[in-house]
Amino acid sequence: ERPRQHFSDTAQRLSLQSSIEAQHQTVLSMRPIVSGLLAVACLLGLIGQAAAETGASPPTYTSIGCYRDTGEHDLPFLMEIKPTTVYRCRDKCRQLRYRYSANQYSDQCWCGNKYGRYGKNADSECPMKCNANKEQ
Repeated sequence: ERPRQHFSDTAQRLSLQSSIEAQHQTVLSMRPIVSGLLAVACLLGLIGQAAAETGASPPTYTSIGCYRDTGEHDLPFLMEIKPTTVYRCRDKCRQLRYRYSANQYSDQCWCGNKYGRYGKNADSECPMKCNANKEQ
């Protein structure tokens, strides 16, 4: 795990701009899952409203989907977060300047800057809820 880092306003704006572009490509579910023998990571993309670029409001987030995963994870960095929730995972990945976060197997948090190399699954393939918050 990398040491804690703080975002500057400029870094936030750059991250928001590139994340907004990625978010326009796909909008999907944010529930963690397992699908048969193939795990599916649910990814959260960081997006921002125009006001965030001016510093008027904090960035907002949206789910961008349910994706296949393998032993060589699509998002390569596992975070030690207990209890694990969608929001705690998202915040940890953002703090470390990763563009995407994923919850998997109800209690894992993964971070990375690229996603989708194993393909997309239907939202119905993401039935698991987070152990720490059954609403997520």
